[in-house]
Amino acid sequence: MISSPAQIFYTKWLAFLGTIFGQTIIFLSIAGALIAKPRMRWLFISLWIGYLLYGLTLPFQMYTHSYYHIQLIPILALGLAVVLNPLIESVSAIGGVGRVGFIALVVAVIGYQAYVARSVLVAEDFHHEPAFWSSVAEAIPADSDTIGLTHDYGYRLMLYGWRKISLWPLTTGLSETRNPGDNNADEFTELTEGMDYFLVTAYGQLEKQPGLKKILDTYPIAAEGDGYVLYDLKK
Repeated sequence: MISSPAQIFYTKWLAFLGTIFGQTIIFLSIAGALIAKPRMRWLFISLWIGYLLYGLTLPFQMYTHSYYHIQLIPILALGLAVVLNPLIESVSAIGGVGRVGFIALVVAVIGYQAYVARSVLVAEDFHHEPAFWSSVAEAIPADSDTIGLTHDYGYRLMLYGWRKISLWPLTTGLSETRNPGDNNADEFTELTEGMDYFLVTAYGQLEKQPGLKKILDTYPIAAEGDGYVLYDLKK
């Protein structure tokens, strides 16, 4: 059975939310919205509807960019408050070992999650980033106009190298869905008009655009290093 684009979209959206918040948290919060008192229930439902409508306006970003879901944090918290309220009231009614044990369990869970989050950050080493992007910036001649395929919309180059370049269109799932069969290489002359150099640091993107790669291979390399290549468009 072949899934429709809509099914794929919602599946990816839900899966991505699971990686950010955990699907158990999401469904518990939705359950809290459904079992809340009538007046509060409609408030929660309206918040969820607003979030869904917001997501439909940004179909690509909803399963690729985690910060597009920041507004979901208070919505989840409100729903969880309703679900956990009976448990909290039960714990507050008991004393001694039971209450201390519950508090210890909550602290342990929070501590474990904090440790996991820290481990993920520590596992990735970004110390080489400033030196790398500074070297890329130094390879681009001053007062030149450059276009390129680079990481994070060129922000790393701007942050560490103080160089701003024009961006060549990326090939993404969204672009392929919107314009199937579209080939940016056909517009190479138009897109590179007035440009002196073409920078490539996102090699994965270059592999997705074989037409562009074929065109760039006809130009001489002005500079090349570990992780980047700069093509001279003037020759």
